[in-house]
Amino acid sequence: MPVWQELLLRIVKCCYYQLQQMNIVHKTLTEDAAITLVHAFVTSPVDYCNSVLSHVNAANVQPLQNVLNAAAPIILRE
Repeated sequence: MPVWQELLLRIVKCCYYQLQQMNIVHKTLTEDAAITLVHAFVTSPVDYCNSVLSHVNAANVQPLQNVLNAAAPIILRE
C-alpha cells in the first residue's frame, strides 16, 4: 500500500472517531462551539491531507469528502 493511502486511511479513521465523540454531545454545544470543534478535529486534518494528496485522482480522495459530509449535521445541529 502506498504511503499516501496509509495517510489517507489514518486521517479518515481519526476524523470519524472525533465525529463519533462530537455526536455524543453535539446537541449540548452552541453553534460556535460545534463549528470550532469540527474545524479543529475534522476540517484541518482533511485540508492537510488534501494538500499532501494534490496529485491523487478524485476517486481516491472521496473518503475525505465523506468525512466532511458526515460533519455537516454536527454543525447544523441535526
